[in-house]
Amino acid sequence: MLSLPYLFVFLLGVLVGVSELLSRYKDAHRATFKSFSSLLYIFMNGLAAYLALYLMYTFNWAACDADGCSPSETVKHVLMAGFGGMAVLRASVMTLTIQGNEVGIGPAAVIQIFLKVADRGTDRARASVRADTILKLMEPVSFEKASTMLPTTCFALMQNVSAEEQALVSGQVVALQNDDMPSAVKSYLLGLALLPIVGEAGLRAGIDLLGDQIKT
Repeated sequence: MLSLPYLFVFLLGVLVGVSELLSRYKDAHRATFKSFSSLLYIFMNGLAAYLALYLMYTFNWAACDADGCSPSETVKHVLMAGFGGMAVLRASVMTLTIQGNEVGIGPAAVIQIFLKVADRGTDRARASVRADTILKLMEPVSFEKASTMLPTTCFALMQNVSAEEQALVSGQVVALQNDDMPSAVKSYLLGLALLPIVGEAGLRAGIDLLGDQIKT
C-alpha cells in the first residue's frame, strides 16, 4: 500500500511538471495535456520526487522513516524530496560545446528531449487551430494601423503582461515594419505574435475595442 508521504511527494512532483508545461504553452493548455510526451514528462517529474523520498529513507538520510516521523518532519521530508528531486532531474553532470551549442550531460539532457518532443507535439496539434483563429480575427485588420495600437491595447486589457513579453512583441513588430512582405501577411504574423501571450479572447477583445480604427 502506498503511504501518504509517498503519495504526497509524487503529487508534488506532478504539480511541478504541470506548472512548467502550463508556463510554456500559455494558449494551448488543453492540447498540451492530450500529448503522450507531455503526460510522460509529468509522470517523470512525479517519479523523480518519489524516488528522492525513497532514497532518503532507504539510506537513512532522514532521522526517521516514512511511518515513524512526526507530522512536521514528514512535511519537511516531502518538501525536500519533492523539490530536491526536481533539482536533480534538471541537473547536468557536465556541459559540452558541440558545433557551437552547449549540451548538458546528465538527467537534464533527458528532460530536454521530452520537452522538445512535447513542444513539437503541441505545436503540430495547435497549428491548424492557430491558423483558423488568426485568419478569422486578423483578415480585416490593417497591419499599418494596428501594429502599434493593437499590441498596446491587448497588453492594457491583460494588465499582467511582463515587460519582457512586451519587449519581445515590440521587437517582432519592428522587424515586420522593416520587412517588405505583403501587408496581409504582416497582419497575420502580428496576430501570431500576440496570440501566445494574450490568447484568443484577449486578441479578439483588443480588435473589437479598436474596431474601425485598425480595419482595412
